[in-house]
Formats: sequence, C-alpha cells, structure tokens
Amino acid sequence: MKNRFLIQNEKDFLEAALETFRYQYEQVEVYRKFTDYLNILPENVRSLTDIPFLPIEMFKNHLILDKTMPADFFFQSSGTTQMNLSKHWIADEDLYEESIYRSFEQFIGKPEDLFSWGCCPAISNVSIRR
Repeated sequence: MKNRFLIQNEKDFLEAALETFRYQYEQVEVYRKFTDYLNILPENVRSLTDIPFLPIEMFKNHLILDKTMPADFFFQSSGTTQMNLSKHWIADEDLYEESIYRSFEQFIGKPEDLFSWGCCPAISNVSIRR
C-alpha cells in the first residue's frame, strides 16, 4: 500500500480508500463475509459511499484481523458497561501511533506546543503506557 501520509487531495484520498477496501476485502475474512452477505461486489465499489462499514457489534463479537498480520496490540472501547467491549486489533503499533499523532498535529496542532488540563474523578488500578 502507498504511504497514507502523502495524501494531498480528494482524488488521492478516494484512491487510498478504494485500495484499502480491496485489501481488507481480500485479507480480512469477517469483512469479506459481511460484504458478501450484503451482496456487494468489490468491482462495483467505486466511491466512498459504496464502501460498507462494519457495525460496532462486529468488533465486540468477532476477531477483525488481517490474516497475514498477527497483532498483539489492540484498542479496547471503554463501553458503557464492562461486558463484551469492542476490540480494534492493531497490526503495526508504530504506524497506529504515527497516524494518531499526525492527525492531531494536522487538525489541532503539535501536542508538545499545547497545554491540556483536566479534572478527573479518582480512579484506582490505572496504568498509563508510554
């Protein structure tokens, strides 16, 4: 796949989105089955509105993962209850973190140039990674 950080315009974005759709259709079994169930043929997907999105329930009840990339890192939703939380498996932790940083920087600013202050309720057994 091309470098997603080089997208310059809507045409580049559409091209990247369609390439990503085709890749996920081929490599993520659950996504392929879902797309097939909707009777969507990959060759007919030509716009952003044609791309099917998995319902959040799928991330709660299925392992959504590229069959060629074992992942040992995931983002887990906080949910409204502690039962059956959704998991988004991450194949490349460095790429994941870079994409979050670059998006934040593009739309908000460099995190190191900002000051954030918050008031939170007391939480026990919290571990912070980084």
